[in-house]
Order: sequence, then C-alpha cells, then structure tokens
Amino acid sequence: VYYGDGTRIDIAPHSRARLVELNARGAHLLLESGQARVQVVHKPNAAWRVSAGPFAVRVTGTRFNLGWNPELDRFDLDLEEGHVEVSGCAFGQGYRMRAGQKVDASCARRSFLVEDRTQPKPSSTPAVTAPSAADSAAESLPVTSPLSSDQTVAPRARTGTI
Repeated sequence: VYYGDGTRIDIAPHSRARLVELNARGAHLLLESGQARVQVVHKPNAAWRVSAGPFAVRVTGTRFNLGWNPELDRFDLDLEEGHVEVSGCAFGQGYRMRAGQKVDASCARRSFLVEDRTQPKPSSTPAVTAPSAADSAAESLPVTSPLSSDQTVAPRARTGTI
C-alpha cells in the first residue's frame, strides 16, 4: 500500500492483510496473519491504524515492523522511529511505545514483554553450561500490566547455552 504523502505499508510474502478504510486523513489496515513493514509520514490530524488480530496500533508518524501469528497467538512490534500506542488484550486501554522498543504479546497468556534496545547492553555475561529452571523462568517473565510512558522495562540478558 502506498499513500500519496510518502506513507508506505509493505506486506511480507505469504501474509494476509486487508485495507479496511482509506480516507484523506489516513487508513485502517487489518493484518490477519504474517508480517508488515509500516512507514507513516507524520501529519497533523492524521488517523492511521493497524489491527493485528485482537491488537490495535495507533500510528501518528513512525516506522516499525509488525507481526501477527494467530496459530501461536503471538503479536510482535519492533519500533524503529517515532511513537505508537498499542492496545488490546494484555495492553488494556493502551501502552505507549517509543523508538528502540520491541514488544512481544499474547492474548492467551494475557502478557507482554518489552525490550528496550536503547539501553546499554552489559559488557559481559557470565557463562553457564546449562540454563537452570530459575533462569528459564526469569527469562520468560512477562510484564502483565501497562506502564506509563516514562517507565522503562530493561532488556533481559540471556545466560546459558542451548
């Protein structure tokens, strides 16, 4: 989908999407399954929305990659530039994301996990020969409630070998 102001939405091969609405202020795209790359040019009074399964992304002007796998109940969004607000299921009324954040979410688990890639990574990670049950549990610990826009969830460092 290419909009006259430079906004562009690319749908990955084997993905399913429908353009639900298109008007002078923006559009509503429904990603039924698969991946999409979204680049929306910021304009005053713009109204862009992307739905992916039970999740909705309100877009003002930004660039991100979005995925929805209905069989695995997995929603993911990698925000490269700008801000978006994600709502639905575990997000409740909405969660505001900023550039550099990536989120994975599930309705069935009613949880989401935010990774902030703008935070510095630890310089070294201790080596562990096999992950323990505690490490596995900590690694998959979800955020279960929305955070305000000024809170940050630090990235989790994975330790161990697979």
